[in-house]
Amino acid sequence: MSSTPTIVPSTPTRSPAPTQEGVQLTSFAQLKFVRVHNLLPETNSLYITCSMRDSPEQENVLLIVQHAAWSTDAPRILVEGGLEGLMPGTISQQLQHNQKYYQYLVHAAPSVVPLKVQMIYPASKSDFDKYAPVERIHVRETAALYQRCTKPWIAEKLATDNIQWVANILEGRAEQERLIYSDPDETTGFVLAPDTKWDQVNMQSLYCLGISRMRGIATLRDLTGAHLPLLEKMASEGRRRIQAKYGVAPESILCFVHYLPSFFHFHVHYVSTGFYLQAASRSLLLEDIIDALRADPDHFQKCALSLVLPTTRHPLTPALLDAIRSQDRA
Repeated sequence: MSSTPTIVPSTPTRSPAPTQEGVQLTSFAQLKFVRVHNLLPETNSLYITCSMRDSPEQENVLLIVQHAAWSTDAPRILVEGGLEGLMPGTISQQLQHNQKYYQYLVHAAPSVVPLKVQMIYPASKSDFDKYAPVERIHVRETAALYQRCTKPWIAEKLATDNIQWVANILEGRAEQERLIYSDPDETTGFVLAPDTKWDQVNMQSLYCLGISRMRGIATLRDLTGAHLPLLEKMASEGRRRIQAKYGVAPESILCFVHYLPSFFHFHVHYVSTGFYLQAASRSLLLEDIIDALRADPDHFQKCALSLVLPTTRHPLTPALLDAIRSQDRA
């Protein structure tokens, strides 16, 4: 019996700048399998490091393949047969393309049958780090630690991160056919769409994303009582629109915000109650946020918040730990 291959996180080389047209992928034979980057049974996701064939750039393609339940044979099929062994034949359909993010409907090996494949190309080091296997630690971030460590790091990320894909959605240039709801109000408006992690079939794993039109809210630390109309609308109208589209009762939908978020433009996650535990480690329920701001409009500028951070490959981790140690020695 073959053993599962060792998962080795990838360190990609410099990627070429993305083009407006993107890449035309018709078959996974156009990609060269390099290694299994990660396997997450809790989300049934397999992460694969690849390279474009006939390209001088290496290891700058990240595939995310998801299925209702992964066969234990999937890593072995990849190692022995490459991408063509796992997903033979042609790509049935490109479902979406926004900046460097692609989503495909594909045919697959009979023992695997994935529901969908996402491709990030050109994938950056931060893309690979986001999905790498890693140990994590819990840090209690006080308001003082936020000002000293986290806030400067977020400011640096805002200056360097490319989240043009968010602007593409908000400004009507991409993914408009996927939107469940779009409110144009610049203060309380938001767009709502199914998250790419969800197949839109299994309601037990329902996952939608609401993105605020208001600029300047990087994290929930920036929220004040002035944002209550936005938050209340995202809670009530988001649930109502999901119920109208998918028939899921409002009481079966949880709304939450990540801290820290994966991108620094305010957004809300909508999931089924059965899916929430998979995302709970860095989540605050939207109703709890609303209640805290009703009680104290400046609550999130003063409170302590929990962070769950990678022990390695995250620049904020050593900065926070050093600051905590210095406080302990004082």
